[in-house]
Parts: sequence; C-alpha cells; structure tokens
Amino acid sequence: MPRVTVLMPVYNGERYLREAMDSILGQTFSDFEFLIVDDGSTDSTADIIKSFNDERIRLLRNPERLKLSGALNRGMDEARGEYVARMDADDISLPHRLEVQTVFMDRHKGMGLCGSWVKMFGSGRETRWKRWLMDRADSRLGTIRGAGCRMPFILLL
Repeated sequence: MPRVTVLMPVYNGERYLREAMDSILGQTFSDFEFLIVDDGSTDSTADIIKSFNDERIRLLRNPERLKLSGALNRGMDEARGEYVARMDADDISLPHRLEVQTVFMDRHKGMGLCGSWVKMFGSGRETRWKRWLMDRADSRLGTIRGAGCRMPFILLL
C-alpha cells in the first residue's frame, strides 16, 4: 500500500496537465500512487496521461461527466494511500511538497489535514504568495467564512 495517494480529477485539462503531472512525478518523496480521474474529457487529456510511463499512475475514466465532487468521490473510493494529497491539473507542486507534508502529518498525529503556502500566478494575476490552512484556527475560520482552501496544497488523513 502506498503512503500517499495523489488524487487529481481532470476535465479537459490538456493545457497544463503535462506540467502538473511532471511536478508530481518529480517529487523527492516517491512512495505514492498518482490517481487521476478523467471526468469524461473530450480533448487530449487521456492521451497526455497515457504518454507517461510511470507505474505510480492509475487512470480512472468516467464514461460520463460526474463533475468535480463526483470525480473526487470516485477517487476517494479508489484511493489506497494512508494520506490523500489533492492536486489539480492546472497546478504545480514544488519538489518537496509530499515529503514535507507527510513528515508533518507523521509528527502531528492529531491533525486531520495540513496545508501550505500557495503561489498565485497566471491569467494577468499579480504573482504573490498566500498562506492556506496553516493551523487549526485557520481551518475553522475558513469553514465558517466559506473561504475554503486551495485544495491542491493540502494533505488529508
């Protein structure tokens, strides 16, 4: 059983998918499965995923579109890891992401999730760093205020 399942739902994600996948497959922590749920894409998403030759990749294809929550639920049902790390097809993870988050979760057994800093960029947006879900107070406030978190940068128990 892998320590971590990296769960990435994708729908028509060809534009950034290769870069997102490279960032996960290049992690310093390697004990993970990369579970990709293709939610009925009509572009070259499936071909891009299949072009990678890495045994850690598991591709699930939905015959019809379930949308994000349905694709995530299917992925959670299939996840084999002790932890689940979320990733989106238009995001890039720094090389030590899984290593740092796994060590943190191992050292803090009472925590149910951890987050990280997020660098926002692209689409005419000013490049900046933002903190997401760094402690329990942040997670409670985010839920209460409806602010949520940037899912690609959390690790769940």
